[in-house]
Amino acid sequence: MGSGWVALGLLLPWWFAGCSKRTNVGSASLAKSARAVVGSASVSPAAAKPSAAPVVAEALPSPRKDQGWAPEQYAPALEEEAEKLFNRELMVARRAVTEKRFDDALKHYTKALSTGRSDAQCLGERGYVRLLRNELDAATDDLWLAAGAMGSDRALAQVWYNLGLAWAQRSQPDLARAALARSLAFAPSKQAETKLGQQSRCQASVLRQDALGESAAQIVSGWLGVHKFLDASGEPKTEAEARELACSTKSESNFAAAGPEPGCTDPPPWVMSCCGTLGGFLARYMLVYPRPNNRFFAIDFGTIGAWPHECQGAAMPEASVYGRHLVLKTVAGSIGPNADFDPKRMPDSDEQPCRSGPVERTFEIYDLDTAKRVLEVSSLDRDAAKLEVNAAGTQATLSGAGCDATLSLP
Repeated sequence: MGSGWVALGLLLPWWFAGCSKRTNVGSASLAKSARAVVGSASVSPAAAKPSAAPVVAEALPSPRKDQGWAPEQYAPALEEEAEKLFNRELMVARRAVTEKRFDDALKHYTKALSTGRSDAQCLGERGYVRLLRNELDAATDDLWLAAGAMGSDRALAQVWYNLGLAWAQRSQPDLARAALARSLAFAPSKQAETKLGQQSRCQASVLRQDALGESAAQIVSGWLGVHKFLDASGEPKTEAEARELACSTKSESNFAAAGPEPGCTDPPPWVMSCCGTLGGFLARYMLVYPRPNNRFFAIDFGTIGAWPHECQGAAMPEASVYGRHLVLKTVAGSIGPNADFDPKRMPDSDEQPCRSGPVERTFEIYDLDTAKRVLEVSSLDRDAAKLEVNAAGTQATLSGAGCDATLSLP
């Protein structure tokens, strides 16, 4: 296998080394945006009372020991005819790339992937061609899925290098820097070293409020505001009525976390749920935390659970409170249908193969008084960076995975 790197305008020997056999799961459009995730954790009320010493920003372990989905289980087995088609189309696509016939190359890559087979090199090659064509959204999508697929360290290093190039062009500098650092963690490269220059080799991306977009949380007034936020049943006229209805909001499909005690008499934060779907495998979850002056911090986690039949999955974050900051931790990878797969290849089945992006460990920190998301730290779960928040909630310390930084919290 060649030791060079895939960069804009450069075609290198690794393309012709063949693809490893494994498919992956996920919707590429979720890459580094609204994540749909796989996994399960619980919100721990005990985390609301941290000790005076610095502590790791993690809640108590969940009693539900769900394992992440194994992508291989949701991939169609390639029969001999499909295997031949894959290899043939891949070779034709690569030939088209060397001749700079990029339209033809994309058509043949897509036909190869229609077999349901997709791994780091195959998706990475198509993503690279899209990067050459300046199709940044599509390129990022392919490369993100390639980063979640099975591949050699060298292939994954090249995928992350190209992701760094794509994010740099999309004016997302810290995602680009972290991608280049992850590339170096998989395999050494003079090109990645040069691109990074004097920047940090920390493999975690660190995004502040101005780079995070709209917050999923809000501050509401009184229990009537909580009731409205939850879209709970009933039409309360008083705070007492609203509290009673809000605190009884609990989906029949409440598998991921216990609902609040009647009257919300248990320690906050309170996790509430509703709207179970798909036979009880999915439900909507919200978190509520009381603040001074009859105000409440409220955040909607969206639909939580897993339904592999339709490639749906989202994880319940772990929640901890430090001073006036809420820390949400999620370990997951984006998941969605394999959009390239041709269902005619499985005529006797209504199942579909899935894809996933890389599994990341992500910490999101919210200001409980303003509902603003002030910090997000993400790293690959295979060698995750460690985030510690002091008891007062005034600073976070990032270590491991090449990181060594103290981050102030507003």
